[in-house]
Amino acid sequence: MNKNIQSKLFSFIKNISSKLNFLAPVSLLLILLSIMLALILRANNGTFIYITDDAYIHLAIVKYTFL
Repeated sequence: MNKNIQSKLFSFIKNISSKLNFLAPVSLLLILLSIMLALILRANNGTFIYITDDAYIHLAIVKYTFL
């Protein structure tokens, strides 16, 4: 293989690798969030509720107290 082809191949592999380093975790996060949303909606007959109710309550108290 000549050096030009080798450098292009190396550049291509490096480019794909850097994109996978970003896309793999983001894709996994989106898949997990979608599964969680589907389970919440199924458990509550299609109504979305806050799964972290305590955090919502604390944020609401802060919002109405200080803002």
